[in-house]
Amino acid sequence: MTDPDRPTTVVATPVDKAAKRRATAFSVLTSPRALWRYLRDPAVGWGPRIAVFVALAYIVFPFDAVPDVLPVLGWLDDLGVGTLVAAWIARKTAAHENASLAASADTPAPPTTLTAP
Repeated sequence: MTDPDRPTTVVATPVDKAAKRRATAFSVLTSPRALWRYLRDPAVGWGPRIAVFVALAYIVFPFDAVPDVLPVLGWLDDLGVGTLVAAWIARKTAAHENASLAASADTPAPPTTLTAP
């Protein structure tokens, strides 16, 4: 028989994150934290970091392959470079997020103990 004055202990098991959610290139573009985690990871090489920096510099600085003085063509090359680098980084970030979710799913977390009043 249970005592109504004694708290009940409930054990919650962690949810398998990898089964719940897989990162796609589009979901990475809507989550800036995923991109930040990817670029801050020491296992990631310098290539993606340099690509993001060069793409931003290419868009911001006035020195382009096609000058921005030409109304449409000058803006299209900036848009093309930005789109290519954003798509490449988004794919690499999604793969990194999926790998980290799979790695966290492989290592079981200890169950969380909740005490109900």
